[in-house]
Amino acid sequence: MRPSKRHLVIGLLAVWSMSASCVTPENRRELMHAVTDADLNHVVLYSLEPGEKGLRDAHGACVGNCYFGVPALGQAQLKLESSRAVLGDLATWITAPEPTAVAACFNPRHGVHLVANGHAYDFVVCFECGGAEVFKDGAERPFAWLYRGGSPKAWNALLQGAHVPLAEPPSP
Repeated sequence: MRPSKRHLVIGLLAVWSMSASCVTPENRRELMHAVTDADLNHVVLYSLEPGEKGLRDAHGACVGNCYFGVPALGQAQLKLESSRAVLGDLATWITAPEPTAVAACFNPRHGVHLVANGHAYDFVVCFECGGAEVFKDGAERPFAWLYRGGSPKAWNALLQGAHVPLAEPPSP
């Protein structure tokens, strides 16, 4: 008996949701230390172009200016107060409980780079589904997945204030 498309989708989502739940208590503690100990003079906020609109090759891989596989439209070196605000937002993402269900879009429009305790941490953030991949020391695979959601308005304002272009917002 062949499984229906619906059963395949449900099975794939179940596997994805189990694999997406990957922030261990140790990783969570390390990430909290990273945002509290980050060098406030070197926090960088990125504007990212999700989906197929950014520069990609025939296979869909990012080409040109990329931030962990996502085309980057630009970046802004944050000032002290802005760094504190963004790091505070990241702390909220880190401490948020994992949801029982998540949207499967992952269209990241923002990234944050910080350095703390001798390591580099990169957050690739999708406010649309509330998911964030965290990379440590430039690794190819995420160190952790976080879930929070919220609004990108404050981060967009910081990017616009630095004259960095933004991706089109998601369709309602």
